[in-house]
Amino acid sequence: MSPLLRRATLATAAVAVFSTTLERDSSCPCRPLPTIFRSSSPPAYCNAPGHLGLARDHRGLRALLTPEALFLDATHALASGALGHKPFSGEMIRQLRDDARGIIAKDWPGPRAEEVEELRLNLALVDAEDGRFVDALNALDRLADERPSDPRPRICASVICCFVGLPDEGEEFLEGIPDDILQEYKVYHKRAVMAAALGGAPGAIAGLEGLVASMAFESMNSALEAKYLDGGISKFTKALQSAVRPVLLRAHPLSGERLRDARRAAERDLARAVEEGDGPAAADLRLLLGLFAARDGRFDDALELYAAVARDDPADPRPHALGLILCGVVGRWDEFRRWRASYERFVCLAHIPAELLALQDEVIVAAALGGALYESADDESMPSSVKRLTRLVVYCAWRKADAGMAAALREKQMTIVKTMQVQVARVLLRAGTRSLLKEMDAKLLEKQQEEEDIYEEV
Repeated sequence: MSPLLRRATLATAAVAVFSTTLERDSSCPCRPLPTIFRSSSPPAYCNAPGHLGLARDHRGLRALLTPEALFLDATHALASGALGHKPFSGEMIRQLRDDARGIIAKDWPGPRAEEVEELRLNLALVDAEDGRFVDALNALDRLADERPSDPRPRICASVICCFVGLPDEGEEFLEGIPDDILQEYKVYHKRAVMAAALGGAPGAIAGLEGLVASMAFESMNSALEAKYLDGGISKFTKALQSAVRPVLLRAHPLSGERLRDARRAAERDLARAVEEGDGPAAADLRLLLGLFAARDGRFDDALELYAAVARDDPADPRPHALGLILCGVVGRWDEFRRWRASYERFVCLAHIPAELLALQDEVIVAAALGGALYESADDESMPSSVKRLTRLVVYCAWRKADAGMAAALREKQMTIVKTMQVQVARVLLRAGTRSLLKEMDAKLLEKQQEEEDIYEEV
């Protein structure tokens, strides 16, 4: 088996493992099994590790920062690391949107005009993937009006309407399009389904899960078949990401519009805590905002928030731990050394407390999904520092997922059969991850030796 297919197998196995862990009771399909993810009740947060514990006193945040969301992020980071593909981050979306708007603003003649129309369509789907469904529908509606003979904007708009609860409007967009044309442009139907699911549309977890699953697994199969073509792995990771959400968890990710909602809720609570002089609450909220900033690729903002917590309470080790790990993951080595010097005043790096490890793991996963340095499976020129960071992401993402399954095993209401399934799933994922880490270690040593040889020659 080639290394690429072995990695893809691990990524797919991760989804299968999580489906075993989070499978719903078939006798009552609307009620999830009692596991760690029964997070709606405040007691689930009281002793929760990591950032969930920081949100325990903030009801609005608890509705957005859920165990499911963090588990989904761990799944995404693990699959991306296994496949050697950098996730499509918030920073990449913003850059793509800015670049596309600059191109669209120009007056292009002839064939280039067709390319611009395709770009406008792609930009609308990016908006949908980012949870901006109103913007996406407005853009698609304009395209449909300007080019009535082009069925693609209408097909995409119809899908998004159905996912956001506007089925009548969706039917209107499809009026007059023959079935053979719909079949010919089926790929745009699939792309719109994936974009709506990734953007957290309500229909993706309530009513249209089967459609999402079908399209996602179809995309995974075709992406693996085209694994050596441009974009194959990108499509595979997106398909994994969209499939695991509605099919396995029936939960939305902490990205796009939900991430922006969480940031606004935390900012409101922070303003209230500062006004009331509640220092501990303000510190917790700034750490939460740091996580949200890292997840969105705004690393400067995250580091400023950690610095503010450190200034307000010099005895708090948490901002130093998180500033240190974030700088390491994004490759800011000068700042890393400064954070390390301050952190070592609190904690021996060889014996980091479990509370800090949980916070660090979540920041590492968030930063990886926010656009941190990532090894590409197709680029052997990546320096050893990037390979080392990618290994760290894979390890921490697996540790986060493993902790979720361990917590599920402690659930007393699980049947014996279910307990055995989760135990087997946990062992399989651990074995697959260890195999991947060994492969990454071997490549890392090889790259380090190559760099040392080059250095000696110079």
